[in-house]
Formats: sequence, C-alpha cells, structure tokens
Amino acid sequence: MKSLIYIIIPLFLLVSCQENKAENEHHEEENHTEVLENIHISAVQAAALAIKTDTLKQRNLGAAVEVNGTLKVPPQNQAIITSILGANIRKITVGEGEEVKENQVLAYLSHPDLISLQTEYSKVKNELNYLEKEFNRQKKLYEEGVAAGMIFQQAKEKYTSAKEQSKGLEAKLRLLNLNPKSIANGKIHEEIPVVSPINGFIQEINIRTGQFIEPQTAMFELINPKDIYAELKVYEKEAAQISAGQEVSLKLLSAAEQEVEAVVYAVGKAFNSTSKTIQVLAKIENTDFNLFPGTFVKAKIRKEKKPVIALPESAIVEVEDKNYAFIGVENPQGDWEFSAEEVKINPTDEDWVSIQFLREIPKNTLFAYNNAYYLLAEAQKGLGGHDH
Repeated sequence: MKSLIYIIIPLFLLVSCQENKAENEHHEEENHTEVLENIHISAVQAAALAIKTDTLKQRNLGAAVEVNGTLKVPPQNQAIITSILGANIRKITVGEGEEVKENQVLAYLSHPDLISLQTEYSKVKNELNYLEKEFNRQKKLYEEGVAAGMIFQQAKEKYTSAKEQSKGLEAKLRLLNLNPKSIANGKIHEEIPVVSPINGFIQEINIRTGQFIEPQTAMFELINPKDIYAELKVYEKEAAQISAGQEVSLKLLSAAEQEVEAVVYAVGKAFNSTSKTIQVLAKIENTDFNLFPGTFVKAKIRKEKKPVIALPESAIVEVEDKNYAFIGVENPQGDWEFSAEEVKINPTDEDWVSIQFLREIPKNTLFAYNNAYYLLAEAQKGLGGHDH
C-alpha cells in the first residue's frame, strides 16, 4: 500500500507543476502584452530622441541594385578665374564659402602695365580719329582726280592698321572688365576688377593681398551646386538591369539619416576596363538638402516597384518571433503614449519594410517612424517589474 502512495504523490505533483507552469506562461503573456500597450514618453524624451511620427503612407518598394558613387556638378557650373595679364592683388572682397552672383567683383588688380594698356588704347583711339579723317579726305581727293593713288593707298593702310590695333586693345580691355568708351574719353582706372562669371560659391581662393600673379594663374575656384547629380558605378553583371527613368535612393555617408531621391537619366555605353563598371547618372529630385560635390554616396537603384504600405526598418521591432510597430497618441502637454501593434512584414532590398496589419487601422493613426528599439526598451522596464 505504501508503494502505491509513493507512486500517486509524484504524479499529482507533476500535474500540479505543469498546471502552474501553463498558468504562469499565460499570465506572463498577458503582462507582456499589457506592458507593450502603455509606454509613456514625455515631451522632453520625445524631443531629445527626435522621435518622428506620421500617418501610414504608400511607398514604391521593390528589389534594388546597390551601388556606390559621388555627387558632381556639370562643367558649366564650375569656374576657375585667371588673369590675362601679370598684376598685383590690390584687394580681395570675398571669402571662401561665400555665395556670389554673376558679375560680382571678387578682387581688384593693379600694375603699371595695366595703366599702360589703357593709355596705349587712348593714344591709338585718338590717332584713329585723325587717320579716319585723313583717309576720308584722301579718298575724296582721289575720287576727284586731284590726289595720286599712292597717297590714298598709304592713308588707307594707316587707317586700317590703326583700326585693327584699336579693336585688339578694346578686346583686351573688355577681358579685363573695363569699358573702352570711358577710357577713350580720358578715364584711366588704377584698379582692375576681377568679376565672377557665374552664380555660385567660392570654393577656393589661391591668392593673397599684395601678391604678384603671372598670367593664367588660378585666382578663384567657383562652383554652383544647383544642377548637382549623382555619378554612380554599376558592375557589369548588373548593367543590363539599369535603364533611364528608374528611381534611385541616395544616402550620404556624411548624413546617414538623410535620404535623397533621384532618377536615372543616362546610362553609359562603355565599360571601365579597370573597375569593370559602367557610369550611370542620376538627377537629384529634392534639392532642399545641403549637397556638396565630391560627397561619397551609397545608392539603391530600384529595378521593380509597386505601391505598398511601408514603414522604415527603424520603426519595426521583433519580439518572440513577432514583429511590432508602435502607435502613438499625443496629449495636450506634448507627452506621448505608445502601444505596440503586431504586423506582418515583407522584407525588401531597401531600408523600408512593407507591412500588413492583423486588424483594420483607422486612417489618421500616428505611428513612430524611428526609435522602435528604444520604445521596446521602455516597455521592458515595465515588464521587468512583474513577478513571474
């Protein structure tokens, strides 16, 4: 009889333990769900973490080709300013990084040779006026048969030579941004302006006040980022998948959170034998960002696309083989209450995730677009306070 009792008691204890374990697991799941539904984030916390919230939106997602590249601007948006004559830097009126307008004065040059050029033009212009009158007089006399043809021919040659010399000096003066007409009227400029040929920004200044510069010395380098584009390198095996019109997402290494949209507008027809790539050019759509030529970028060229409801990867967390997004409600004081909403995800080749909900979500519901793991950590603080 004793042996029977010994057998029954362990069986009873085993059943009791299993029931308690199941009950504990049930309570744990209930507590876990309850904690994920009440996550309080103060206005101060939300501002410090830069938590982004927005309603659900459709986004074109699909498979993508990942490539690298750099930002560039067209040659017509770049300028190197030189002097056509040797001169001293009298004054510099701008600084590096400064925005300038077309025809804005950047510096002033001075040198005796620049003054000599102006006085030479003034002298030639005066001589030209005299030779023009003499040419017209000899022409009239020749036509009337009074003057010899040789004298007329000499007057014509002198006048033509002076006229050509005058035009050459005028061209030089215009290249120096001087007005020949004012110089012909007696105005001599001691300082010669150096002006910007384009709108843009001063990228480099290669001169100093008082410095003597030789002809063709690069004084200023300017750049206009208005028409900035991405030059991407696509490997040979993926080149056939790229065509004009495909959408591109660009990420700058200097600003990892910054995503820039672009569109492929040109695909190269020749392979680089060294890198085994072709050149793909993409026009940047949203130019509100501060973009700088020469910046390294990572790009994703979308091969196929379809509109889906999506959230950023940073808005999704995985807990016990389930995926969650966070719904947020803001109170009048600016504090937030977040609750986890289970979702089914469809991974893509991008930093966004296509999602499906297990229930219907009201149209204007706000979701956290980042910091999902921080919200989970806040929830687990509450979870840690329960006894299991």
